Amino acid sequence: MEQVADHARGQPDARVRYLLDWIRRQMCPGVALPGQPPPPPGAKWTDLRLLIFTEYDDTRRYLVEMLRTAIAQTDLAEFRIEVYHGPTPLDKREAIKRAFNEHPQKHPVRILVATDAAREGINLQAHCHNLFHFDVPWNPSRLEQRNGRIDRKLQPSPEVFCHYFVYTQRPEDRVLRALARKTETIRKELGSLAQVLEDRLATTLRTGIRHDEADRLAAEIEVQQLDPERRAAAEEELEAAREQKKLSEQIDLLRNRINDASKWIGLDMDRLRDTLSCSLELLGAEPLKQAPTPANTPTRYAFPNLDTRHGADPSWSPANAAWIVSQIRPFSLNTSRTTPLLGPNWTSFARSFPP
Repeated sequence: MEQVADHARGQPDARVRYLLDWIRRQMCPGVALPGQPPPPPGAKWTDLRLLIFTEYDDTRRYLVEMLRTAIAQTDLAEFRIEVYHGPTPLDKREAIKRAFNEHPQKHPVRILVATDAAREGINLQAHCHNLFHFDVPWNPSRLEQRNGRIDRKLQPSPEVFCHYFVYTQRPEDRVLRALARKTETIRKELGSLAQVLEDRLATTLRTGIRHDEADRLAAEIEVQQLDPERRAAAEEELEAAREQKKLSEQIDLLRNRINDASKWIGLDMDRLRDTLSCSLELLGAEPLKQAPTPANTPTRYAFPNLDTRHGADPSWSPANAAWIVSQIRPFSLNTSRTTPLLGPNWTSFARSFPP
């Protein structure tokens, strides 16, 4: 048994073999498959992107190692895979989101391997409509939240594919299949998974899955229903959630429009700062200078005092300007005048102001 275990250690399991074959067929023909001759190096990638969720960090490390080994000889292999998990720093998370949502022709990343750290608060639908659950979570709400990273509004693809693995000979996977089917049924009937029904499903699975009880648990999940009173409560709960979701989608839409407009005119903070500094220097003033900035906030820049610039009129200092403004008095126009306001009549027009 030890020899069998040692031989199998580090080898791809059935899920990895299927996933590598899928990536080779759909994304890059240069992916190496176990037991087959290596393909020619330098194979190009398609524009397809793939999101893979794992349940555990150990699984994530194993999967990433298998993927990186398989794609090592492809074009730009070192840039094709990103990892998003709990220890990922905030700035790195933002960089990953931007890269994965960038057009595939502008950024080489193609595969994002994530734990449940990415199941909420991250939108990845811009250029991705394929998701694999390498591990299926026991909580149906988490399964739905994962799918929601790409199965959401502003998804440009007419179809979204969410895959999960099932071993037909293993009793636990019959329960997982029933759980996935139930989640899809609830989504179609109610639009989302209500907390009431989620709690009932979680209670069913609370004690785990014993081999001799797998069929019973799968049957219980299949017949889980809400009574009329609880169904009404669930629908009311979901309606409130939908309103919140609509607001979030509107915010996302406006944010995307702002980003598109910024890209179209080529506006970003660095260019705006450089433009202002150049304008100030043309006026003979000092450029913008970095100012003290609190931690975790955008960098601040100080605007120079224009009164001290070369060639400035010292009479326009703040104190003199305030005095000038205080001396401004209201004036009236001679509305009966019919002569033109330009040319030789300009002098007479100017005299219509009070002295």
